[in-house]
Amino acid sequence: MRKIISYTATAVLIAMCCSCAKERSSVTNDAAKRYFDAWIYVHHSDARRTDLGSYIIEETTGNGAPIEGAVFLSVNYTISDLEGNISSTSSSDIAKMLGTHSDATYYGPVYWSAEEGALMAGIADAIKGMKINGKRKVVIPGWLQTYTTYSTEEEYIANVTENTPAIYTIEVTDTVMSMNYRQVQLIEKYLGNRFGEKVDSLQYGFYYKRTGEPLDGEAFPEDTTVYINYTGRLLSGKVFDTTIGDTAKVHRIYSASNTYSPATIKWAADSLSITMGSSSSSVIQGFSRTLWQMRSMEKGVGVFISDLGYGSNGSGNSIPGYAPLVFEVEMVENEE
Repeated sequence: MRKIISYTATAVLIAMCCSCAKERSSVTNDAAKRYFDAWIYVHHSDARRTDLGSYIIEETTGNGAPIEGAVFLSVNYTISDLEGNISSTSSSDIAKMLGTHSDATYYGPVYWSAEEGALMAGIADAIKGMKINGKRKVVIPGWLQTYTTYSTEEEYIANVTENTPAIYTIEVTDTVMSMNYRQVQLIEKYLGNRFGEKVDSLQYGFYYKRTGEPLDGEAFPEDTTVYINYTGRLLSGKVFDTTIGDTAKVHRIYSASNTYSPATIKWAADSLSITMGSSSSSVIQGFSRTLWQMRSMEKGVGVFISDLGYGSNGSGNSIPGYAPLVFEVEMVENEE
């Protein structure tokens, strides 16, 4: 009975709003605004309104420091429509419950830039006043899902192209002032745990550790073709790419459409000009710098910050933004 009454009430409210709309001209999002207000009234009349017109429907107050002033936020999130259908999540458990979980996908906290204009207006508005370890479930209207900044709700309604309202569940797990500094800390901790000793950086944010001796110390001449096997990991150990079929199977990222064999590397006059594959594709700086340290038949591990990798955007579903990367590389004799 409760559900029938709720949907009936929503329909009556929308009908009333639509009849009023005929008596005056519409502006961008005008009808959407009336529907959104009606939906909130019926389903979450006790929700707390934010400054710009989102609505907090659930909240757990954090026990950590306030997030104001942070440059980056570490967050877990889930996004759904007003019917509760989840479209995106950083939670492995939720993905498993939905049946959408993939071993090739990264799950866990992601970093959001908190600088002005870096977050959608509705998100920036929704997280105001939160503390570390706090959690909010917020209904954000479509007109606040924009990176354009206005001062008032009315300006957003009038100027932003209509988008679909969404429900964001946001948990802030940490704050960061300098992403590069944080990554360097994490990398040095990783290297110390893995190798039991300090590994010095060769440049800021780039580290190389030889794990297998080369045949000789001679650098490769320009235009030399060499062959490598490699495995790419996150600092957590999660493998996102490899040329080794058995490694792909062990980490459950194997694809029958991929060819698992040593990659072809074309040497160059400098590290940034090294290319890979038959199409001579350029490679990320951290990977090319790792190769640049190596000699014939050497094994080594390159670890580097995201500025030398995939930056703030990450790559696909497997590498999140601001992720330090680990590449284990072995020079091999040929492509077989």
